Amino acid sequence: MLFYDYHDAPNPRVVRMFAAEKGIALPLRPLDLNRGENRKPPYVTEINRTGQVPALQLDDGRVICEILPICEYLEELHPAPALIGATPEDRAEARQWTRWIDLKYVERMTEACVVQAGPIRDLYSRFNYKTMLPPEMWEICMAVAHEKLAWFDAEMAGRTFVCGNRLTLADIHLFVFIDFFEGLGLNFPRALSWVAGHYDRMKARPSAAA
Repeated sequence: MLFYDYHDAPNPRVVRMFAAEKGIALPLRPLDLNRGENRKPPYVTEINRTGQVPALQLDDGRVICEILPICEYLEELHPAPALIGATPEDRAEARQWTRWIDLKYVERMTEACVVQAGPIRDLYSRFNYKTMLPPEMWEICMAVAHEKLAWFDAEMAGRTFVCGNRLTLADIHLFVFIDFFEGLGLNFPRALSWVAGHYDRMKARPSAAA
């Protein structure tokens, strides 16, 4: 296998952290996104035609893209520890919350990053989106994301992890993206006590350095 990576992006980091929790050593192929290596052959012609990362190339040459399919593939190869689930019920629960976190929080916060004037907006206007919201809309996008996160915070009361007492992909997904947004100065409200505690617990795990 070969994992096409960009260290500063959150999506590949989710997979790296997931693999680290499982004790999987992924062979890495770093890409230089700042120089547009992901937008040039051979990556954009032979690996991922969207130009996005991450991508996992298998030994037979086939390629898997997107966080969830890659993590599910790794889980099937290495079932223990189960980070999606060992039973149909556990897997459904982890997928449910991972999906919710992605759609309700991550996508809204990503929109805030993209809309805000700066290098990320410039990059997206070249390669991803041709029609974009006005730059001043970024604060509204962030406010919507934080409203969803506040609902989530209340739902998680009394739990150690998103799915109760077991660490799952949902926890990794939430932590990695919150940490990414924090690095951009798009901080989550510290009044959200469960989210704040979860963030600190996840940051203390050795896998957070992946």
